[in-house]
Amino acid sequence: MKNGCTLTEKITATLDTFESDLPSGAVCGPEVTLSPGNYKSYEWFDGSTEPTYTTTEGGNYYVTVYNENGIGKIFNTTISILENNIVPEIQVIGDKKLTSSVEAASYQWFLNERPIPNATEKSIITIWEGNYSLQVINDNGCNSISAPFDSKGMLVGKITNAFRVFPNPVIDNVNIFLTDKIEGEAQINIYAMDGKVMWSKTYANIPSSINLSGLVPGVYVLDCSVQGKKYTTKVVKK
Repeated sequence: MKNGCTLTEKITATLDTFESDLPSGAVCGPEVTLSPGNYKSYEWFDGSTEPTYTTTEGGNYYVTVYNENGIGKIFNTTISILENNIVPEIQVIGDKKLTSSVEAASYQWFLNERPIPNATEKSIITIWEGNYSLQVINDNGCNSISAPFDSKGMLVGKITNAFRVFPNPVIDNVNIFLTDKIEGEAQINIYAMDGKVMWSKTYANIPSSINLSGLVPGVYVLDCSVQGKKYTTKVVKK
């Protein structure tokens, strides 16, 4: 300016950012759902405008996404679909034994949608009533899960205690399993037989195992509180 003054003005610029969530490379089939992320609108290569695109074929795919400002961005991806056509069925063999109808690279059994610790064999002995399901992983690393199997009525001499810790006695790591369908923050306390608190920790959900290597050998009481319910058992530390 003529008087020697300088006029300045502060401008705040907001940059439009785009990040793609589309999968790429080898993905598990038989169907693959392509999802680019959360945007205002979408336009796929074939003219469809849904937020996702489902395919059973490998190849090149692209979608134009638009944000709240109306700015568009093209995302591209190339996928190949891995074979994943093994769906396990749970079969009954004997009075208390369940097994997988298919061979797989690995297995994980569930009870009431909770993974059963160390239940990673093709077959399992049922000791609780409830809904059992089986997840298998094939040689491609792809997983599938069975329909639930209700074991009600097939067990004689079943375990009625919903809360179990094992192995017991324990040397260091002890598995924790609860058959009740309860989720939420869990408080676990371990007491000496005189009532003194020896160990305590809060978890976002019930842990599958805890480490007791810091305790001296002896008999302890372990209690787990979740959603207003308390489960208690004795633990022998070797």
